[in-house]
Amino acid sequence: MISPRPRTSAPKTKEQIQRAFGQRLKSLRQAKGWNQEDFASKIEMSIDAVSSMERGKTFASLDTLSKIASVLKTEISALFEFDEHSSNLRTIQALLKHQPPEVVAAAEHQIKVLVDLATRLQS
Repeated sequence: MISPRPRTSAPKTKEQIQRAFGQRLKSLRQAKGWNQEDFASKIEMSIDAVSSMERGKTFASLDTLSKIASVLKTEISALFEFDEHSSNLRTIQALLKHQPPEVVAAAEHQIKVLVDLATRLQS
């Protein structure tokens, strides 16, 4: 039987949001293969500032968020996708964005088949 992944609750307090943002920022930076020094240089900030954001000790200004999103080639909203589900949906959207309608329809069909199979296996 396939067990669903536990979902964590969304961060609610300022401190929880800062920590979740910091973890997300670190994950996105590492996915690009950049160390803090590389990333700091790209966003024109100090290594200490990047470290502080990643540890959830400080938060980025709107200008900094814009710069971070630009360097990471993503949208600002993607920086706040704290759960895996949102990230997975964004990946699927990106993969299908420039595909012809028949490819999108085929992908939708395959996803429905997989969801149906997973549902039956869980029953």
